[in-house]
Amino acid sequence: MSEIINQFESLLNLWSENGEHLTPRLSREILKIALELVKTGSLDKVERNLLRLYLEKTSCPVFLKNLSYPEENRQWAESCFAIIQNLEYKLANLFEDRVKKNPENTLFLDLADNPPRRWSYKEVDRYLKLLAGAFYLTAAPDQPRVAIYSENHLDTACCDLACLFYDILVSPLNPNFSLENLEYIFSLLQFNLVITDTPERLRRLEKLKEKTGWKFETLTIFRPEMGEARATLLGELVRRVDLNQAEAVLKRRRRPLTEVATVMFTSGSTGQPKGVSFSEYHLVSKRFARAAALPQVGEDEVLLAFLPLYHTFGRY
Repeated sequence: MSEIINQFESLLNLWSENGEHLTPRLSREILKIALELVKTGSLDKVERNLLRLYLEKTSCPVFLKNLSYPEENRQWAESCFAIIQNLEYKLANLFEDRVKKNPENTLFLDLADNPPRRWSYKEVDRYLKLLAGAFYLTAAPDQPRVAIYSENHLDTACCDLACLFYDILVSPLNPNFSLENLEYIFSLLQFNLVITDTPERLRRLEKLKEKTGWKFETLTIFRPEMGEARATLLGELVRRVDLNQAEAVLKRRRRPLTEVATVMFTSGSTGQPKGVSFSEYHLVSKRFARAAALPQVGEDEVLLAFLPLYHTFGRY
């Protein structure tokens, strides 16, 4: 088995050092060895960095188009699923690999600014850590449980990703939910942090507190006017935390890959909203399933999408 592992490492390194060596024959040989490692239960004997290199390198179109579609692409996806489970490879790991590869590339373009502001992978990485650290410190000693009751904004998209990356249960809620719908959902998930974006929604959340007696911290992406409900400006909360403090808070036991990470609800137009739960395994594995299904999509192509952002960001 050590001979197969050595061959696996040599072939991946050969390709990493010189992409011109990636022929259809080499692609199929790499896949063949990966499938053998999965079949024999030998993944534990392979260095973690090598398995992560396999996930990163083989998920690109130049590799996937060398395989026979759809059978070999399906086999490749199955090998990735096995490695994801073996490594407990999570969304934060996936994003970490993207940051290392493209630290200065643009991830977000904030059209709310004039001129539009570009956010690089490196800048977003730092912001997500600050957000997650602030959520943990605000909710302490309890575990944060976050609801996003807002329209789509860059800040709320980053809040969503910060929760997913750093093991905080999060639920993006329909911004048009009524007080009754909110009461039903909050009774199920027991949020202690809620992020919102308008005075009207802030007032609705205050009515929810008055009606139920529930205590949760409300964070806003706008500055509340005098006399409005008590809330904390999200930007001010983040400015209270430095990066070292946030990273120290985030060093803890991680959530299992198959534990619920997010709950998304239907609109409630035909009755009470219905929740659908996703684990991080659902979200990470979808990225590789999509690559197997669409091997022709190039790395330089741009994808425009609405939230939920984590359904789409992984490949690009």
